[in-house]
Amino acid sequence: MPPSTPPERAAAIRRAFVATMRDPGFLDEAGAAARRRPLSGDDMARIVAQSFAVPPPVLAIAKTAME
Repeated sequence: MPPSTPPERAAAIRRAFVATMRDPGFLDEAGAAARRRPLSGDDMARIVAQSFAVPPPVLAIAKTAME
C-alpha cells in the first residue's frame, strides 16, 4: 500500500490478508502455493524499509556494476 494509506485502513487490509491465508476454503482452492507461510504486513514493511536503507556508496557500486 502507498505510504498515504490511512493507518486504520492499512491495519484492516493486513488483518484481512492474514485471515485469508488461514481460511481453509481459500487454501483448498488455491492449492499448494497458498500453503507457504506468508509474511505479515509488518514483516514485509521491515524488509522493504531495509532494502531502501542501502548506503549511497553501496548504491554507487551497484549502479557501476550494472552498467
